[in-house]
Amino acid sequence: MRSFIFATLLVATSLAVIPQTPSIAIDVKSKMDEGMAAFRAHDYKRALAAFNQVTEVDPNNILAHNLAGNCSLEMRDFAAAIRSFQRALQLQPDQAHNLAGLVRSYAQAGMSQERDVTLERLHALSRAGRLPANFSYVFDSFSAGDRSVLVTEFPQLAGRFHFRYQFSVHDATGKEVSFVALESDDADQSNWPNRHPEEAATAKRTFSLDSYSKTASGQTHSLYKFYDGGEPSYRDVRADVEKLLAGTLKPMTLTTTGAPQPSASPIPQP
Repeated sequence: MRSFIFATLLVATSLAVIPQTPSIAIDVKSKMDEGMAAFRAHDYKRALAAFNQVTEVDPNNILAHNLAGNCSLEMRDFAAAIRSFQRALQLQPDQAHNLAGLVRSYAQAGMSQERDVTLERLHALSRAGRLPANFSYVFDSFSAGDRSVLVTEFPQLAGRFHFRYQFSVHDATGKEVSFVALESDDADQSNWPNRHPEEAATAKRTFSLDSYSKTASGQTHSLYKFYDGGEPSYRDVRADVEKLLAGTLKPMTLTTTGAPQPSASPIPQP
């Protein structure tokens, strides 16, 4: 998940903490504007150069470190991304968006032990009620043939279909071609308590594994399985997604409509 939304939270702070003369502050603001415009245009190399110039002048600029980390993520320079997010967290420990950026950086760099330690910090914030209701973060990455998969977790079930995990599937060019979701749609809960009264009595829900993709005729939705025993472990869900992507797990139903595919508070786009 990009932690770019952190940018909207700290614009005022990033300028207020600059211990420089007014002329330098104006230059920093200009560089920040230049970098953010380049980021939105997907010119990550130019954006990174601008944000690095800002951190040279103002090493305490958390926003610039955050955005530099996001640029490095987009350029797949995970070591640089890790350094940027770590620097931001030195300035403000347990800031959720920078923790999310660091988790994603570790995940894509294959540093699972470091990822798990940082991920637990996010889980602790979630348990303490210190994350926004729609907060999400990329925490896993794996390959499926010539495709790559980024996995987003929603600590609180999100969106109309109540997503817990979203597996975004990308082709060899990096384009997202489909996604798979572990969801707990309200429509699926009506008959579940009758079949599983003990689970329902403890406020558990039924979950399903669904796939969504675009076709020439509209949106395709496939239902692959239900998890009637309550919420499954991530390990079990990922194993099922790998089978789905390998073609060994077949859909129970498949429908194609012209309606937009559902989204659970999509990963913010700059």
